[in-house]
Amino acid sequence: MLVVNTPSVLRAATKGADQAIAHRYLLVLGSNATPERKLDLAGAGLRRAFADLQLSSREQSPAREGGEVPDYINQAALISSDLDPAALKQRLRAIEKALGRVRPNPNPGHCPIDIDLIAKLDPKPIAIAPEDLEDPVARRLCAELIGDLLPVLRGLA
Repeated sequence: MLVVNTPSVLRAATKGADQAIAHRYLLVLGSNATPERKLDLAGAGLRRAFADLQLSSREQSPAREGGEVPDYINQAALISSDLDPAALKQRLRAIEKALGRVRPNPNPGHCPIDIDLIAKLDPKPIAIAPEDLEDPVARRLCAELIGDLLPVLRGLA
């Protein structure tokens, strides 16, 4: 198995004659229902499911819903996976479900865990949910992990 551990180089794993390429993906996690605990559990689930997990710091932000909805605690994550974006979204939904997330939400305004797929970074950065990068908290947390690539994802470079 060949592993390259630099951010700008793809990771390749050889399995017999097949070669799987792992891509880096940027995620944003959030919770407003026992958020510190749920983010800890989500991080553990991501660590079990994916290679090379990196996590940003955490930051509190007001709920987009406004009103009496509790604030969120948010965190960005960087993972490696050979899944395509659609399959990766399904895997993330399974982690959310295991942590108590129900869709549609029977208790609007309270979210046990939300794991959003923001971007695929390799081989060329592609924003999957560019609207999430409009949030200043998400931008700050993502910048901790990807720095110079953030303007590219936002279409500013």
